[in-house]
Amino acid sequence: MDNRIEAALLKYRKGEREHGVYDPSTDQRDLMQEAEEEILDAINCLAMFLMRIRAIRGGKSQPEQKVTF
Repeated sequence: MDNRIEAALLKYRKGEREHGVYDPSTDQRDLMQEAEEEILDAINCLAMFLMRIRAIRGGKSQPEQKVTF
């Protein structure tokens, strides 16, 4: 099984242990708020990763390369 799928399933199971089995009719969490927080975390991680790559390259971006399919 793909490691990303395994990681997602492990995360889901962890949430299930912490919050119980998901039941949309009774779940009171603000899932939109939680999703927004997760997206902002991902944006911040990506920005920091890009800053690291630029620092490794001496502050320069790679020239654009043509991609063919």
